[in-house]
Amino acid sequence: MFTITNVPTRIVLPEGVDPYPLLNKSLPEMLVPRYAVSTVPEMAFILRRKTATDGLLSRLNIPRKSLMPVRVRDGWVLPDDIRNSWRRLEQGLMHVSMLLILRANTPASMTISGKEFWHTPTEQGYLRVHRISQDALYAAIRSRDAMFLLAARCSLAIALWLPPSNKPSEGCVPTWVSFLALEGVHHSWIDALLQSAISQFDPQSRVGTLIDYHYCQWPLLIPTLLTAQVPIIFKWPSPEAVEPMCKQFPFLQPLSPTPRDALSAFNTPPHGRDNTIFTLWRQGFQRTVPSPPRTSTQALPPCGPFQKPGETRQQWVERMTNVTRATANRQTQTEREARIARYTEYTTTKLPLPGTRAYLWVKVGDILPDVPEAWQTLEYREPIPRRALPGLLLGAHGQRIQQVYNPVFDCLDLWTLEDTSNTELPDDSADVLSHDVEDEGQEQPTEPDFDTTTLEEERSFHQALLTGEYEVDFPPTWLPSWYGLHPVPCDDQTPEYGRFPSKHLHTVFGQLQNKIPSDVSLQQSMSGWAWCLFKEVYDCPTMRLCWDLNEHHPCYLLHTMPRGLQVQGHTAPTGAARKLYTVRYPSDPPSQSWSLLLHAVTLLHLLRINSVRSSTEAIHHLLSVGASFNTIMKCPVDVQPTTYQPAYFPPFYRPQTHRPNAADYEEQRPYIMGLLHKPHARSALMKGGITWRLMMEVMSQSEGLWDFMVEQICSGPSLQCDTPLRTHGQQRDSAEFVDDDLAMEELDLISGVYKVYTGMYQLLYY
Repeated sequence: MFTITNVPTRIVLPEGVDPYPLLNKSLPEMLVPRYAVSTVPEMAFILRRKTATDGLLSRLNIPRKSLMPVRVRDGWVLPDDIRNSWRRLEQGLMHVSMLLILRANTPASMTISGKEFWHTPTEQGYLRVHRISQDALYAAIRSRDAMFLLAARCSLAIALWLPPSNKPSEGCVPTWVSFLALEGVHHSWIDALLQSAISQFDPQSRVGTLIDYHYCQWPLLIPTLLTAQVPIIFKWPSPEAVEPMCKQFPFLQPLSPTPRDALSAFNTPPHGRDNTIFTLWRQGFQRTVPSPPRTSTQALPPCGPFQKPGETRQQWVERMTNVTRATANRQTQTEREARIARYTEYTTTKLPLPGTRAYLWVKVGDILPDVPEAWQTLEYREPIPRRALPGLLLGAHGQRIQQVYNPVFDCLDLWTLEDTSNTELPDDSADVLSHDVEDEGQEQPTEPDFDTTTLEEERSFHQALLTGEYEVDFPPTWLPSWYGLHPVPCDDQTPEYGRFPSKHLHTVFGQLQNKIPSDVSLQQSMSGWAWCLFKEVYDCPTMRLCWDLNEHHPCYLLHTMPRGLQVQGHTAPTGAARKLYTVRYPSDPPSQSWSLLLHAVTLLHLLRINSVRSSTEAIHHLLSVGASFNTIMKCPVDVQPTTYQPAYFPPFYRPQTHRPNAADYEEQRPYIMGLLHKPHARSALMKGGITWRLMMEVMSQSEGLWDFMVEQICSGPSLQCDTPLRTHGQQRDSAEFVDDDLAMEELDLISGVYKVYTGMYQLLYY
């Protein structure tokens, strides 16, 4: 009878206890739980899956075929770049794990501090020169396996410092982070650990362990395993022994089953082929492991950015070749020159450029082990953080990795040669990617149903905005478009003119002094309008002459707004003071399931723009000026707004003496680019304001990303269950409306927030 925590998808029980796990064991043999003995307590923390996107561990993802020793004068040895990279990793992990284990000062740390750990990678011989090439190869394989065990030891050391709930108080620096900083560990290493899988304790991410209390020499480590969400298979002698053992050892209480479940489990042996099917009992409910495979005829398999569901790498290459050719045909001369320059630089250096997005083609089952079996072998285009690229390219020793660079969209695709037997680029793809494409004889792509002149102007505007050649400001007609103010020369019959000092006009309108019209009569008109608003005097000569919200004005807004426009008041979220409005244009297609949600000021601004005739055009315009809006739709019954905590953006920490600089934000930029590939990242541009400005700056380094984000926004809410959704109140039919949102941690990431550890509970934020 066993108690299982963090139940894996497949349960494997060893035949017996191995008293000497240090002898003749390889890493694949240790990827299943083993009985805990007096040695190697770190085995429970071994990562179940390797990752190519881990800034620390990606350098170990080198297959056996690529670990080829090189000949030197005295024998055979690994290449210098691999040896040096592994040595730096080993030294860092050894230093961190030793500090954390020896100074944890907990019962668990005292229990394991005297136990024997796995042999170090250096002891396995990857740094030595071997007389035979085969010996050098075996030493490299053993050293790589030992490196993963060393990473598991470092995870164990971090777990010893976790609070009992593994949920530190909001705003508090993890204890192990501040301790390492005080011990002089460089903040770059601390950041790397925070962003690595080594410090992430997600359920089912670790191998786990089997504990038989008669053989386990470190039972006090069990609370630490529970805190780190490591799978535990605890063996009970009998149902009658549960209660006495819990009384004798209180730390076993979280693992104790109810008497009913214990009796049911004890009387239900495993069955199936080779006794591989287990029956689980929890509070009287029965579950079988392995469960029957999940099948769905409606759901689509997962896919990466710019990849269609179920699309293979070969199909993607063919489709992107056509898309690239069509995009290159529409590029201006400046864009073509920039494209050729990027391609020339890449072909010269064979290295990704600073703003290049990178993707690694993997199997769906490698990153999503719980998907149906039919999807396990499908291909997935996984984004790679910028920080992970050096380690991945280092792992691409020799000819293991195929690289394909697309200078049109400035992206780099990577895949292993073992998986590319039938994946070759078309013969003409190189010409498409590296040279100009002549317009003659090429099929021109169909443009959207927009005016050609307007579309080209908009593209040039956004291009200038992204390249920093355009100063972000309101349109030249900001007075009528944003305020509805039409200044007219004054006369003696308008006593409101001149009551508000004109020298303060720039502060009222939020403009620079030189943006205010220099004409004195126009300044007096603006002063009178401002004075009437402050005094709440709306029926006066000034308002009738100058303001389009006055019914006597010739451009009265309610008379000039588009016919058929649907504007409906919307209940603001709880605590919001301003009322919101939903807008649908008469030209919007009936299949459009979402509506624009705007503040009153933004709504009035749109009504004053005569060129906007649809919700899609409205989105393009609002994104060009950085206005805030939402695209809301009725929340389906099977989708509920959930509390979302991003686990892939760990916080950045700096010592109190650190002075903020531009390099700090550059370190976070790759993670911001990774955020943009998430379905809910569309909401970042819809935030407007400073968030919009920062996103425009980040996106300026990647061509084609703007069009992709606009397309995502115009498609409406993603409605993904695992993404943050924001509720926007109810309308008349009492239906709940939602849209994508960003978590506070993600907003902090975009803003460049990092935390300063002071040695106290309070933090300073920059």
